Amino acid sequence: MTTQQPQDAHSTQSMAPQLESPETLFKLGSALHQQGKLDEALTCLEKCVELEPNFPPAYLILSKIYRHQNRPNFAAASLILFLDYEPNSIGVLFDLGNLFAAYQDYDNAIIYFKRILEVDPSNGSARHAIAALSGETTAAAPPEHVQQLFDDLAASFESHLGELGYNAPEKLKSMLVSLVGNVGHFKNTIDLGCGTGLSGLQFKTMSTHLTGLDLSQKMVDLAREKNIYDQLLCSDICPFFEKSNKQYELILATDVFVYIGDLTKVFNAISAHSTPGAYFLFTTELSTENEYTLRPTGRYAHSHNHIAALAKEHGFSIAASQLENLRTEGLSQIQGELFVLQKLDN
Repeated sequence: MTTQQPQDAHSTQSMAPQLESPETLFKLGSALHQQGKLDEALTCLEKCVELEPNFPPAYLILSKIYRHQNRPNFAAASLILFLDYEPNSIGVLFDLGNLFAAYQDYDNAIIYFKRILEVDPSNGSARHAIAALSGETTAAAPPEHVQQLFDDLAASFESHLGELGYNAPEKLKSMLVSLVGNVGHFKNTIDLGCGTGLSGLQFKTMSTHLTGLDLSQKMVDLAREKNIYDQLLCSDICPFFEKSNKQYELILATDVFVYIGDLTKVFNAISAHSTPGAYFLFTTELSTENEYTLRPTGRYAHSHNHIAALAKEHGFSIAASQLENLRTEGLSQIQGELFVLQKLDN
């Protein structure tokens, strides 16, 4: 056990008489984990389950520490031990499925996602994961999956994207400025899948009225705190446009179409609400094979030719496009494409 400083919230010295108690070891290990002292926390929690193997909460924290230490086998073993006590824990079943998927053990990942469906047959996130890992390409991720994903990510969203090297909004703005100049201005702009406002921030000075739209209420709440948007709404894309009669001169959709495979309905809706000459800016992950495909990550990729065909079909021309590394995942660069479409005159 690593010696702690007197100022630590939980002093091992004051707990010395009880230190062989599993409960005390767990409390200390949990506190050390919250303080980021992972090695000390690991020592306490491993001792805790050595003394009392029937201590499920300890296995949850152990799994997090092992994952942080890049010891996936130990992390998985800890979660499996937890399931001995709570076999229907959907959260832990998801953690196991995602853990195996992250290390490309898709067969085991599918086993745990299928167990989720045994507990909750209507679980769209599990169904989407099974499709992605089985090589099945569906039309779109379930809206409830996307909503839950971004509700869970909201608090750490911007720092997470920073770690991934994400800068698509800046690049899209540069592409647009190269076409319209620095004085380009748009009366009505809508930011689809606005998140916390990273795209809105880039285009605010170019817009008289800026609307933000997102499926996640938590994302909308965070965006509202920044006072970037003139209007913020929590809604899916097509249902929003079905109720709107407003026309837009600039439409943004950064990192949105990775959750939609079949873009036909979305392009229909956007085309119907775009003024002649309007610009439509978005990103895609790049598929070099099919029109679109669902990847094991649960994200969709689209081919350039497919986007070009959709644009033509819905009255847009490709004003600019460029290949870019959208972000870094592990040691890999995720290649994508940035598009600036322009609505043709009717």
